[in-house]
Formats: sequence, C-alpha cells, structure tokens
Amino acid sequence: MSDRPLPDGPQPDDHRPAGPAPDLRLDPPSLTRLRSALDDALARLGTALRDLQADARLPRPWLGDPVSAAGASGYARHCTDGPDAAVGALAAYRAELERVRDGLGETDRSYAATEDTVAASWGGSR
Repeated sequence: MSDRPLPDGPQPDDHRPAGPAPDLRLDPPSLTRLRSALDDALARLGTALRDLQADARLPRPWLGDPVSAAGASGYARHCTDGPDAAVGALAAYRAELERVRDGLGETDRSYAATEDTVAASWGGSR
C-alpha cells in the first residue's frame, strides 16, 4: 500500500456520478425506433390491463364462507380496488410510457424542424 495521496476526481470504487447526470442523447433514427418499441409495449400493456380489469375481480368469495370472504376482500384490495392495487399501478405505468412516447415524438418533431431551418439557411433542403 502506498502512502501517496489519491488523485482528485472519481476513484475506481466510487460509483456515484462526479457531477450532474448527463443528458440522454439519441440520433434521430433511434427516436423513431424507440417510439415504435414504446408503441408495441403500450399495445401489449393495454391488452394485459384490459384482461386484468375484466378477470381480476372475483364475482363472489371462493367457498362462500367468512374466511373466503375475507380472502376475496384482501385480493380485491390488492388487485383492483386498493390505493396500491395492481390495476392502478399498471394504469400509472401505461400513462408514464405514453408520456415518454409523446415526449419523444415532440423531440423528433423539434429536431426535424431545426434540421429544416438549418438546411434552409444554407440554401438547401433536408
């Protein structure tokens, strides 16, 4: 082990970022592919959410006894009715994916407009 001081800056075992998190940078074709992947994920998630909403609610307690009634009530709170229910969590996840997809669409449109403006300023078109 050396007695020399460690150099300034991040150390090999320091996993924290040295400064602010870097911006996410994507090339324009990646935006289109990423939006397409999000659309596919949203379609699959929409199907799963519709199925869960249709099938998760129990029509009646399994055996009709008090224990089954309590179990059915807990199940409903966990899957469909409670504040942390699976249906609500999946719906929130879907909304977040939609927000991300829509934001990428806006970024893509903004990039295209900027490219068109730059190309026009040089007397050409994209």
